Amino acid sequence: MKFEPIHITLKNGKSVTIREATIEDAEGLITAAKSYLRDSDYLLSYEEEFNPTIEDETNWIKSYDNDNSLLLIATADDIVIATFGLLGKQMRKLRHTNELAIAIRKEWQNTGLGTALFENAIRWAKSNPELEILCLEVFAENEAGIALYKKMGFVEEGKRKYYYKTKLGGYIDNIIMTLRIKE
Repeated sequence: MKFEPIHITLKNGKSVTIREATIEDAEGLITAAKSYLRDSDYLLSYEEEFNPTIEDETNWIKSYDNDNSLLLIATADDIVIATFGLLGKQMRKLRHTNELAIAIRKEWQNTGLGTALFENAIRWAKSNPELEILCLEVFAENEAGIALYKKMGFVEEGKRKYYYKTKLGGYIDNIIMTLRIKE
C-alpha cells in the first residue's frame, strides 16, 4: 500500500475517506465517472462515449501500479465521490514527471474535498523519491479548476489554442500547468 487511508470532515459537515483505489472499486469508479461526465463540460469524453467493462476499468486501475503513480478515491458511505490520479511516466527521461487528473461529483464540489485531495496527493508525491514535477491540463474556461490549481501552487506553463472541440463546433484552449515539488 502506497497511501494510508485518511478520514476527514468537509465544510458541509460530512465525513469522507480518502484512500488508494483497488480493483474492487472498478464498478464504483465507472458509476462515478458517468456522474462526472454527465455533470461537467471539462472532461475529455462525453458520457455516451464512456462504456468501459469491469475488465477495462480494472486494467485502468492497474495502470497506476508502479512506483511513481497513485490513484486515490474519496468515498462517502462506500460510494465513490471523487477520483484523483497521479499517473507517472515510465520512460527514464520522464520518470520524474506525473500527469494529474481530478474529478469530483457535482454535489461534493466546493466542500474542501478538492483541496484535501491535492494536499494529500502532493504530500505523497513529495515523499516519492522519483517525482519532481506534477503536470496537468485544463480547459481554459474551467475557472474554478484553474483557481484550485493556482491555490495549490501550480503555474501556467503553456497554452494550446483551439485544442478542445465542443459539440457545437466551437473550440476551447488547453492550459498546461505544473508544480515543481523538488528543486
